[in-house]
Order: sequence, then C-alpha cells, then structure tokens
Amino acid sequence: MSRHELAIEYIKSHILNAPSYHPKLPYLDEATWYKAFNWMSPEAVDRNKKFQRYGSFLIKAIATLRIGRQFCSQGEGLFERIRSIIAHNETFSALTHKLAFTSKQGADVKISDERLAAVFKVVVTEVCLQHGFENVCVWIGSLFDPLLPHARDVCRWWSGPPGTKTNLKNTNKSQKKISGHQTRAKRMLLGTRTFAGPSQLSKKTRSLPSNLPFLPGDPKIMRQVARGYGTRENPILVDCESDGEVCNSSARRRKPRSDSQTKPARNTVKDEDDSSSALGN
Repeated sequence: MSRHELAIEYIKSHILNAPSYHPKLPYLDEATWYKAFNWMSPEAVDRNKKFQRYGSFLIKAIATLRIGRQFCSQGEGLFERIRSIIAHNETFSALTHKLAFTSKQGADVKISDERLAAVFKVVVTEVCLQHGFENVCVWIGSLFDPLLPHARDVCRWWSGPPGTKTNLKNTNKSQKKISGHQTRAKRMLLGTRTFAGPSQLSKKTRSLPSNLPFLPGDPKIMRQVARGYGTRENPILVDCESDGEVCNSSARRRKPRSDSQTKPARNTVKDEDDSSSALGN
C-alpha cells in the first residue's frame, strides 16, 4: 500500500471512528434522495452524471479555498497532498457512510463505494440547487474543516523526515504558488476574465442543467460575491492573506482620484441597480 493510500485510510478511519466528528446531513426531500440514488434508466444516469460533474467542480474549488485559508503559510507540496486526500472519492464514500446516506435510499440494496462517492457529488449539487450557493459552501466547509488538521499531520509524515528531498519548506516561492491555487479557485467561482463565460467552458460544463444557480463566469454571482460573500461573516470566498478583501480585481474598489486627476465618471448607476436586484433575487 502506497503512502497516499495509507493517508486516505487514516482519514477514512477518522471520519468513521472519531467520537468528536459529527457531520450533519443536509435536508433534502424524499423525491430528491430518490433521484440521487436512481441510476436505472438512461435518463436518470444522464442527469446524475451532469450533477456529478457539477458537484465535483464545487467540491474541488471550495476545498482549495478552505485548505488555503487554514494553511496559507505551508508549502505547495503539503497543500497538494492535503487536497489529494480530502477531495478523493474514497473520502467521499466514507462521508456518505458517516452521514448515513443509505438510510435515505428507500430500498435495501447494497451500493459500491464508487457509486456512493458519485451520489455524494450529486447531493452536493442538489444542496446548491435547493439551499443556495452560500449554504453549500458552509456545508462542505463543515465537513472538511475538522479533517484538515489530521490530513496535514498525516501529510507531514508522508513528506518524510527533516533533511530528505521530500521535506517541505515554507519558502516564499511555494507560498506564492499556494496563493495562485487560491486565486484560480476564486476565479472559477467568481468568474473573472480568465474564466469569463459560457463560450470558454468545456462541452461537459456547457451540458449542465440550465436551472442551476450559476455557471462559472456568471456576472450575477460575481456581483453577489463582491457585495455580500466577500465579508468577514462569509469568509469562504475571502483571501486569508488580504484581511477580508475579495481576491477579484473587478470586485475591489478603486482609490479615489484627486481633484486634479478627476476625469468624467462613467455611468455606474445601472451596474449598482443590477447588483441590488441580483441580491434581491
């Protein structure tokens, strides 16, 4: 068994056996649970695969932000190892056992761990649809945050003793790379110019259901994040190194110009109205 497999087994054991770990199951109606476990018809399989891809995108992006928030001073190697353990299908299947997903199945049928991991991703998408983007961020954070210190400890063992080539060093270069991971995750969620709209999405992402709360690059979500999510009350999308400042150039306020440098102001009334209406919706 490789070190990576041993690390995953350690996290799975903690999820299933730790007395202090009590994650909560999100509320979903019976019809939603039935759809998540229904992989019988071609239509159901096609639907769940789309939801699975969307849930995988959400989990990886939010996990990146949570890891960067807790361990922003660590090396890039440790960052990558933690994410490879937390955002892993075996970790997802262990979470489904801990959360008793099978009690919502409605039929006493044995399901493989691989299928349970897929169901977990589908449920993440359903939570986002029914309870909103902010709430799915909070729920995934409540699942991962207690696991991150244990994942860090096992990954430090994984990296080897001090003095070896695999030892991790907290250099400025590695910290910048971690900051880059966080920035890319925020760009995926907030929709900046490097990931700007449906035309730049892959075919798989464009095939997602049209009634999802948002797609990567949706300007409505970008305005919501700039106005509401990027605060101390909602730190999931806030850079830990910027003291509450959203890591998004379009969300930052420009410095006021002096009188001598003042230029005719652009018409921003429409944008503000759009932002207010987006939050109201």
